[in-house]
Formats: sequence, C-alpha cells, structure tokens
Amino acid sequence: MNSNIIIPKKYQHDSIIETIYELNASHQFYSGYMSKSLQSITRDILECITNQSILCYEDCQGILTYYVNEMTKTIDIAGPFVKDYDIKKGVTLIQHVFALYPDYQLNFFFDRKSEYYLSLMNALNASFQGD
Repeated sequence: MNSNIIIPKKYQHDSIIETIYELNASHQFYSGYMSKSLQSITRDILECITNQSILCYEDCQGILTYYVNEMTKTIDIAGPFVKDYDIKKGVTLIQHVFALYPDYQLNFFFDRKSEYYLSLMNALNASFQGD
C-alpha cells in the first residue's frame, strides 16, 4: 500500500467537505456520484469516514470516495478530487482502491469536458462504456 494514502479522521471532515464542494462545482472535477449540495456532501463524507470508504492523498491534496457493491463486484468512484490537477495523485488513489478490491470493476461518472478526468482515464487505460 502507498504510504501517501490515508483514511481520514472525522476531525478532517471540514477540509475535505470544503475541497470537494469547491472542486465538484467545476466541470473539471464534477462527479455524478457526488452531490453538488453542501448539506448532502457533508452527510456523505461523514458516512464515508465512518465506513472507511474514503481515501486522501497526504494532507487532503487529493480525495476519493467510493461505494462497494458486493453483489455486482463493482465500485462507484466519486473523484478523485485533486487540488493541483496532478494526474499522478489521482492514479495513486485509484490504484489504492484496485489493491483493496482487485476483482472489482471501478465505475466513474464525470463531465465529458473534463480534461483532468479524460487524462486520468487515459493514464489508467480505462474503457468508455457509455453515458
């Protein structure tokens, strides 16, 4: 496992919520698996922290949340939300999820105009499966 990746604690939630709320409002980081409402993001992040289904790169420079569906062996990914647009941080977060769930398919739902997510998917050799 990568030592730069942490599961955040509840005391970090304000910083995480602020980052996701800000980034998810832009088309570069919009994730269909994350609400745009501050109240909903707050609720979701606290739940993810409790369920340990959230990862942060170092001091919340990158954030990824996920929902595991055991029946279909799929994982819906919200993010990664990366403050400095660093593709390597996004790849590292996603690879961490792959390491935790090697036999699962990861699903992303993002704005088609997002150069960041398109570059990230290209770096991962991901395949487009539709809107």
